[in-house]
Amino acid sequence: MKAWKILTGLGAAAFFFAACCSKKGACPAIEFNTIELYNFRSADVNDSVTLLVYEGQTSFTKLKDSSFVKVEPTSDTNIFRINTGSMSVNNDYLLRVIRLGKTYKITSFTGNKITCGKCFLRNNNQYGYELSGYTVNGRYFNYDAAIDIMK
Repeated sequence: MKAWKILTGLGAAAFFFAACCSKKGACPAIEFNTIELYNFRSADVNDSVTLLVYEGQTSFTKLKDSSFVKVEPTSDTNIFRINTGSMSVNNDYLLRVIRLGKTYKITSFTGNKITCGKCFLRNNNQYGYELSGYTVNGRYFNYDAAIDIMK
């Protein structure tokens, strides 16, 4: 009976420790979901911004999708936000501000390798990437929760 209790206890402990560890495929996809426009006026961006999605690494020649995007004001009158939903870094993007006649090419995404799926008792050797940078019209920016577009 005592052996049964010990085996049951060990089985429960093993189940608990296995459950605390991340499962295969737990690494997040590398993506972004917000674009912020800096130093634009409301009149520049209201009903005037389109986002074009191109197949990555095609020099903006293979268009996949395009749409008008909703631009939302923030508490700072010089910053506007576009909530894009999950956007893959495997594509290239062109943001067009129609009233200004300007385009902003968002490309060359970079990532940092991160450990994901790690448990305090064992390492199951799962690694992924998190977005660390990108370029807009050839100028590099560090990624910090949003893609920044400067007027």
